[in-house]
Amino acid sequence: MWVTMLKVLYLSIPEETVVAGLDMNEDIFVSKEDYTMPYSRGILTNSLTRAGMDHGEAYRLALSIKNQLVREKKFMITADELKEIVYRRLKEYDDTIAKRYYFWEFTKRERQPIILLIGGASGVGSSTLSFTVAQWLGVSNVIGTDVLREVLRRVISEDLIPSIHKSSFTAWRALRDVPREYDKVIYGFINQVAHISVAIEAVLERSIREGINVVIEGTHVVPGFIDRKYLKNPSIHTFILKLENEEMHKQRFFARANETQMRRPAEYYLRHFSSIRKIHDYIVDNAIKSGVPVFENFNFEVTARCIVRYVIEKITGEVDTD
Repeated sequence: MWVTMLKVLYLSIPEETVVAGLDMNEDIFVSKEDYTMPYSRGILTNSLTRAGMDHGEAYRLALSIKNQLVREKKFMITADELKEIVYRRLKEYDDTIAKRYYFWEFTKRERQPIILLIGGASGVGSSTLSFTVAQWLGVSNVIGTDVLREVLRRVISEDLIPSIHKSSFTAWRALRDVPREYDKVIYGFINQVAHISVAIEAVLERSIREGINVVIEGTHVVPGFIDRKYLKNPSIHTFILKLENEEMHKQRFFARANETQMRRPAEYYLRHFSSIRKIHDYIVDNAIKSGVPVFENFNFEVTARCIVRYVIEKITGEVDTD
């Protein structure tokens, strides 16, 4: 209602009054088929980032386009008109990025959901990275496998599936027997992962069926446990994170403890660090065997940019994914 009223107001006020009297942050409106919204530099920046543009450059271009619209007194513009302007400006900047943007915005975006699986051992930064990637790709749903495990804990008693009631690196303690040929930490971990993978696949099924964009992240995203049909689905993009530097890996737990107001104390994880590293190496090895991309997560922004670019190139057919 308020958007419609603003639209009528804009159409009834002389253009010179609008330019002189309204704040620069509120003077452009973008209309779609059934609604109108204020021009957002943030939304456009994310669209440009999805096409592979550097985030800082994308923001500057979004600001420049807004200034262009103000100069041209285009206070009401359709979404398709705006996309055409963006495309022409991108052509001047980088023809490859312009083609990706056009493909993304005009042909591919509405056809299939964007579903990301991002895995890695505890502490490598899958949660932080996933929220950054989701924001840049315009994905509003981020689900941690720890959340899925917590749901399973509430509905399945410890007597039935004891391993899900422990941490990933202590799951072996809930099992009665560990075969001698297995490392106890890995055996407990894979037992836990096998159960949580069922929940992951349920989320994937619904996301594919209903066209829901989602990022699923966490320790339990392990190639080899998720049905290969999902890894081959063009809507699903799977990545594994690693940290080769063990000292940096340890430091991440202190950083996470500060971010969570010490609700996840670093000391607890450091006591089990050797077990966490075993799981780290196991996940990475499984990813390599399954042909899943592995990224060194030394710098969150660099890694996020690489993953976003990989997803766009895969969607646009610019990379060989076989």
